[in-house]
Amino acid sequence: MHIHDVKIQMLELFTNPVWKEDAEMLRLAVNGKWSDREILHGHDAVGKSAYRFPLIRYIPRKNPVIVGLDGSLDVLVEMYQAIGKTIKTPNSIYTIEASELRGQDFLFGESSELLELSTLSPWFGLNASNYKSYIKTDDIKKRISMLESVWIGNILSAAKGLGIVLDFRVMVKIIDLKEKSMIIKNTPMLAFNANIVSNVIIPQYLGIGKHAALGFGRWGR
Repeated sequence: MHIHDVKIQMLELFTNPVWKEDAEMLRLAVNGKWSDREILHGHDAVGKSAYRFPLIRYIPRKNPVIVGLDGSLDVLVEMYQAIGKTIKTPNSIYTIEASELRGQDFLFGESSELLELSTLSPWFGLNASNYKSYIKTDDIKKRISMLESVWIGNILSAAKGLGIVLDFRVMVKIIDLKEKSMIIKNTPMLAFNANIVSNVIIPQYLGIGKHAALGFGRWGR
């Protein structure tokens, strides 16, 4: 087996009122405090997208969580030490009543047995090109085969982004699939909720596919 250890830091915020906005608003709130940190928002000094694997995940919930993967851990510690008393979005001001930083190690690599995994958040597997191919066919078997290939590519890309080489054959079988229409940044998009069987152990906070930085594409048992 080929197993790698992935270190993760999770910064949880306890706000008043409780958080009620989406991941993009959470990212905007963080950007308002650390606009000079490209790693937090994925844009360079002139506002252009920096096309690299995102190491920060924004997970909106009652107590929102900012997750830092290997390569961004020092930034999460800095944020924890200097988070301040409030965070602001265009819609609200939230008082930070408490914050908690905790580290955790996750495994990423080959499993000794096939695992049943489910989406913990919708998966945006399709890009503009393969979306056109997907909707052109009504053959569900072809659609599933396409998504299985995309999933494998997403896993390999995530591993590469973390500096990990998966030197084994990645396998996946989709056993249940539901389409989900969503609006991201005012753009209609197609996402998926699915159950799969795979030989890959995946950190549950990793996220794969498009919009992983916004907490999408997370998988767990």
